[in-house]
Amino acid sequence: GLRSVVLVGAPNAGKTSLFNLLTGSRHETVNYPGATVDFAAGPLRGRVDVRVIDTPGIVSLVPRTDDERVAVSALESVDGMGAGTQGAPDVIVVTVDATQPARHLVLVRQLLRQGAKPVIALTMNDLAGRKNRALSPAWLAETLGIPVIAVNGRKKTGLPELLKALEFALTRGNNPRLSIPTS
Repeated sequence: GLRSVVLVGAPNAGKTSLFNLLTGSRHETVNYPGATVDFAAGPLRGRVDVRVIDTPGIVSLVPRTDDERVAVSALESVDGMGAGTQGAPDVIVVTVDATQPARHLVLVRQLLRQGAKPVIALTMNDLAGRKNRALSPAWLAETLGIPVIAVNGRKKTGLPELLKALEFALTRGNNPRLSIPTS
């Protein structure tokens, strides 16, 4: 079967430009099975066997809207979310906006508590840097125990490093099937 990389993160955290970066924009809009919510899915650059799935924005694993429910359920199962994807996602990538780390790390902590090992794509670090609040990806990775890659979708920086982290995560393939409380 196809391997899957699911992108999650808060609205406006740079998820869509990251998706475009990872897929080279070769994506189609897919309607989520049983919901009127659209999302994008496309092949990972250079890998026809890996689908990247973009989801609606969420700030936590407690969904409040249909869009958020779709994003949360994608973390449990990617069945039907892009030709031939099934089961738990192989890799979860969380976009974390460096200008609002406290707010965006809530989701990361919840995923870690569930036993997931997400990869963090740290976005907006250049903006945070202008306010002298840039985050050190190395320090964050050390603290959380997961890969953290600073990326900039517009300038296309950090892509090789992120692809390398994804390759490594796909080889390990140790993402458990999450069971997220729906209430």
